[in-house]
Amino acid sequence: METINRVVDSFFDFILRYFFGRIVPGFLFLSILLKYGYSAFDIDKNLISLPSGVLFLILLSLSWVAGFILQSLGEMTHLFKYFPKGYSHEKGHELRIKFLACATEDEKKQLELFIVIKESCGLSAIGILFSSIIVVLFKFATIVKNTGSILAPFQELSVNNIFILLLSGLSVTTLLHMHYQHIRRQYSFLKSTLDAHNI
Repeated sequence: METINRVVDSFFDFILRYFFGRIVPGFLFLSILLKYGYSAFDIDKNLISLPSGVLFLILLSLSWVAGFILQSLGEMTHLFKYFPKGYSHEKGHELRIKFLACATEDEKKQLELFIVIKESCGLSAIGILFSSIIVVLFKFATIVKNTGSILAPFQELSVNNIFILLLSGLSVTTLLHMHYQHIRRQYSFLKSTLDAHNI
């Protein structure tokens, strides 16, 4: 029974951390690119006609990889953080090791929830940001190429385009805010748990 419980816990840990923390942000990134930049991709019609199960596995795999690409972009641009301000990697890891040595299972699950929300919000924000930049640049270049005027993209801006840009900006801002907030909450929880265990 204990073995079954460990397997179930491990499965849910995988679902939480990797599905919501990597695959969902990666899927969001790919969806925006395909939705608004579809004509930029030479997609093989045979690929689209594959069985739905095969397409699902391909999309799942691509979303998984895209999640790690977003993490790398976040690290390179310093938008994605692991520790609150004032914490070095060494100090952060030391605090986490102390926590894992004394925390109860419920406390470990609570920490895992903070991490999942932190990663999901951070990577989703980065996905929306970079996919929006790519799509805007592609659309801009296409209009300039077709019209020969660098001012044409601004003249063709519609209310709908402006709304989408504002919504994207708001989404990125609020998701990054949640990302940074949950980093602080995560380490506040770590410290308060260690204090409760007199460590």
